[in-house]
Formats: sequence, structure tokens, C-alpha cells
Amino acid sequence: MNYPAPIRPSWWYSLLAIPGLLVGIGIFAYFLWNVTATLTQVVVPGRVVLNVMSPASYTILLERPSMVNGKLYSSSDSVDALTCNMTKQLPSQTSTESPRTAVTLRRPSVSLNYSLGNRAGRSVLEFQADEAALYHLSCGYPEGKEGPETVLAIGTGVGARIAVTLMRSFWGLLVGIGLAAGVIIAIFVKRDRLLEMNRANHARLTGGIPQPPPF
Repeated sequence: MNYPAPIRPSWWYSLLAIPGLLVGIGIFAYFLWNVTATLTQVVVPGRVVLNVMSPASYTILLERPSMVNGKLYSSSDSVDALTCNMTKQLPSQTSTESPRTAVTLRRPSVSLNYSLGNRAGRSVLEFQADEAALYHLSCGYPEGKEGPETVLAIGTGVGARIAVTLMRSFWGLLVGIGLAAGVIIAIFVKRDRLLEMNRANHARLTGGIPQPPPF
């Protein structure tokens, strides 16, 4: 007597799709994290020195909320009174007594926004670093005015990096989804073939032979 072939693999094997999906999610998260990983953060009021090695255009972004050294900055109070200025100091002028040259801070030519986990930023200023030098950024509130502590992030090529990173992130996520879907489709196809084989065998064995009524 021919018994039906067991239907394999079990649907439990579809759990193997989970690692593939997690790989895709991991790639997606890694590339998104990389968007902000190269930005220099500074808590303001405060100052920071940027060691620029080659000419480039830099964007200054206001991050609200933001995380710096494990501390969350999420005040929604107005920072309209916050003012910033920048100077540069050539390598030959590293003495504290050496004069510094003013650098123009201007409104950004392109509006940039991002929101990643506990960090969200928007472009507020930009400047052109036209030569290798130390660039000193100082921000604060005018005398007699108060405002909250907040965070600025500074980086170059931010817009292009966001676009490329988003594209890579979505490709990584699609790869993970594709791996998971491939596992499930393979299981479905193998099970379907065994089901068809069992139906064919059953039809061949019972063809033309009356079946007894069930008990």
C-alpha cells in the first residue's frame, strides 16, 4: 500500500526567514546611523574648533532633539536670539595672540532636514572653508537675553550623504526582505510539489475503483 509522502519542509522552517530580515533591518539602521556619525556636535552657548584639512562647503544644523555624551537636549524654547560668529586661524597663526580672520556665515542655499532616533536636525547656516585652517565657531545669546541650551551639528557634504545613505539603506532593507521572501517561496514551492505528487498518486491508485463509504 502506498502512503502519501509527508509534506516537507515544515512551515516551521519559515522561521529561517527571520535572520535574513534582521540582516536587512541591520543594514538599514547602520547606514541611517552613519548619516549623523560624521557630524561634529557642539552644545551652545559654547564654542568649537574645526580642523579643516581641505577646502569645502560646510553646513551648520540645529538639532532638536539631540543627544550629546549621553545627555538629551530636547527643549522647545525659542533660540531666535542665538547668534554665531566664526573666525579662522592659519597653521602659521596657532599662537593665541595671532590675529584671526572673520569667516562669513550665511543662510543655507539648500534646506536639509533629518530625523533619526533621538536626533532631528535642520540646516540653519553654512560657510565656505576656502583653505586648510582652524575654524573657530562661537555661539551665544546677547547680553540681557536668555535662551535654552541646544545642539549644533557641523559637517560637509551633508545633503549628498543623506541622499546616498538613504538609497543604500533602502537597498539593504530590500535585500533583507528578498532573502526572507526567498526562504518562504522555496518552502511553498517544495510543499506544493509534494502535494501535487500525492494528489497524482492518489488519483492513479483510485482511478476507476469505487471507494468504500467511510465508517
